[in-house]
Amino acid sequence: MLHSVLLLNFQMACSNVLCSNYLQAALNKLHDFITDNITPGPMLGPVVEAFVHVNAGETWKVLLPLVTEAILNITESENVQKEEILSSELMHHLGLLKDVCGL
Repeated sequence: MLHSVLLLNFQMACSNVLCSNYLQAALNKLHDFITDNITPGPMLGPVVEAFVHVNAGETWKVLLPLVTEAILNITESENVQKEEILSSELMHHLGLLKDVCGL
């Protein structure tokens, strides 16, 4: 429900000509938030999904490199294949990848 309300409000806000500037600024803020917080909480998924729904291409340009680089860094530095329980940081970034890809 909250996801639907957030998405509707975001779409209405992006109905004007200045949308691309606002969207880019908001994406930059989202990028900074994700970078600064390893586990920012349960509301991040719906926010990322709303950005993908409004403008998937721009969202992918900003967030995919961040998320994939983090996943690669974690999996290279840790012996993930032998772990029974994956780290919370890896699980967080895999969840973000799911949200960014719109799955």
